[in-house]
Amino acid sequence: MVVLGIILALILLLLATRISVAVQYDHAGVRVWAGFGFIRMTVYPRREKEGKEKKEKPKKEREPREKGGTVDKLKAGLSIIGPILEQVKRRLVISELTLHYTASTSDAAMTALAYGGAHMAVDGILPMVRHHFRVKKQDIEIHASFTDVSDTVFLRARISISVWGALCLGLFVIKKVRESGLLPKKVSIQKGAEKHEQASN
Repeated sequence: MVVLGIILALILLLLATRISVAVQYDHAGVRVWAGFGFIRMTVYPRREKEGKEKKEKPKKEREPREKGGTVDKLKAGLSIIGPILEQVKRRLVISELTLHYTASTSDAAMTALAYGGAHMAVDGILPMVRHHFRVKKQDIEIHASFTDVSDTVFLRARISISVWGALCLGLFVIKKVRESGLLPKKVSIQKGAEKHEQASN
């Protein structure tokens, strides 16, 4: 019983563990991290290993596909986007949203306009983001500098979802895709031939 309790506790802990993706833009460019619990790894930019040359793989020629699908099937596929997005909004969490923007140009009037425009953009977009997603941590700062000659932006966003939430989302997507008829039906030629032989006998 103790072992089963430990296993159950570990399973529950695993399902509650969150998977996260963080994107940051600063003076060094764009960086992307992926995390699982306390583990974090860099996704972009990738570190190239020294001493290893990249071998170019020969490109395979693809045969042109002329046969298309029906419009009704495409409409059925597009109809599942709404329900899937609703599930995504329910289960995804914006763990961190940081934006530090400093408006600065060579002209004071242009700097003031850029500063006001940034405030209007944030005031318009941020309520929409908070309406559709849960935002745990938010840090928005907009400043104006009349001494620098160029704008600066620091942006960091981290989204997360629990393992359980990811499993539920994946099952929901598979269900909706199957219901829409986008997946091709498997036809067994062998079974069809056997049924034909039985009918003839």
